[in-house]
Amino acid sequence: MAADYILEQQMEEIEEQRKDFIAETAATFVIVNGIDRSSAIDAVKKALDLREEYQNNIGVCIPGDEDEADQWLTPETQLPSLPDNSKQRSQIAAVAKELREELD
Repeated sequence: MAADYILEQQMEEIEEQRKDFIAETAATFVIVNGIDRSSAIDAVKKALDLREEYQNNIGVCIPGDEDEADQWLTPETQLPSLPDNSKQRSQIAAVAKELREELD
């Protein structure tokens, strides 16, 4: 019973982290690429689904190690990185907070 509860708590935490990641990445699409919020969320979810599907396909993903992240080779698996511009980062944080509320 206790093990089930612990597993459930861990699964909930993973889901919360996933929502945070989706919100921040979608906000980056909104601010940097100028796409609408709904399309940004859909694009991130689709890319994450494709990454899960193709994670063992070296034609799509070059696995990283503990020092390097995986390298995704196809446009549909690409996600934007955070910009260096502090103003854009502030905007992304604000939009991500709003998007995160929508994901609940």
